[in-house]
Amino acid sequence: MKRRACMLAVALTPFVFDATAQTWPSRPITIIVPQSAGSYSDNMIRPVAAALQELLGQPVVIDNKPGANGIIGADAAARAKPDGYTLLLSASSVFVSNAGLYKKLAYDPIKDFRSVAGLSKTAMMFVARPDFPARSVDEMLAQARNAGKPLNVAVGSSTARLALSLLSSASGVPFNTVPYKGSPQAITDLLGGVVPVAVVDMASGTAFVKSGRVNAIATTDSERNAFLPRVPTLAERYPGATLVSWTGLSAPAGTPDEAVRVLHEAVRKSLADPDVRQRLATSSIAPSLMTPDALDRAIREDTPRWTTLMRAAGIQAE
Repeated sequence: MKRRACMLAVALTPFVFDATAQTWPSRPITIIVPQSAGSYSDNMIRPVAAALQELLGQPVVIDNKPGANGIIGADAAARAKPDGYTLLLSASSVFVSNAGLYKKLAYDPIKDFRSVAGLSKTAMMFVARPDFPARSVDEMLAQARNAGKPLNVAVGSSTARLALSLLSSASGVPFNTVPYKGSPQAITDLLGGVVPVAVVDMASGTAFVKSGRVNAIATTDSERNAFLPRVPTLAERYPGATLVSWTGLSAPAGTPDEAVRVLHEAVRKSLADPDVRQRLATSSIAPSLMTPDALDRAIREDTPRWTTLMRAAGIQAE
């Protein structure tokens, strides 16, 4: 009877994630973020990293390496020792967009990495200075047509550049792309009067829209965003003109299965944590967990689709 009671107690004991029972990790973990501090990717990973640190029992350090559309950070991660202690905050802008923007990359998104987990999905947003005389897509296009020269539009990522090209292709209106290292820098120059319009990620721009410092013109989501339900989508004016990007966590190819398994489980628990979700919501970020297989599939399926969009928009590989 005692034996049956003991077996029943074990069967009913809930699973508890215990990093001490694992051989990995045994030292600090570094997550390379190939965008600047304050960017969407940076805001996405910091609450998750804090939760991972608690779950795994080891320090989790964020290392921002912005520049060259994320190539600098991604290349550094690809060259790191594949032991699970150096990871990349991967994103569609770094893995998918860059595959179509450049004839040759220093890294291969498929061969040089293995997926750990998908973290979130988001759209881009067109924003303008309050003194810019346009409050809608049609009004912005009218301003661009009447300017006598292409309207200057700031973009802080390759995804933002693609969103701008998507609008240009749909409307037939050309724009002058003004590149920045990230959305925060693009917004800074927008507020400073350097550029009248910018394309930024939702997380970077939402707070500025809510405070009235910039005006939101449209998003590239397939439906209106829950954080800014009054802002129309580009697809409402041009059906099919949608662009949704994702972030994920990737490791150098060859990283041990155990490390990937432990990391994915810790990420799953982190994204389900109410405190983490609340912190993400503060930055207008909605988590979206993907398995390693699902993230692999997103990379493989999005790459040719986005490249097709680029070519249709007249963007050729450099």
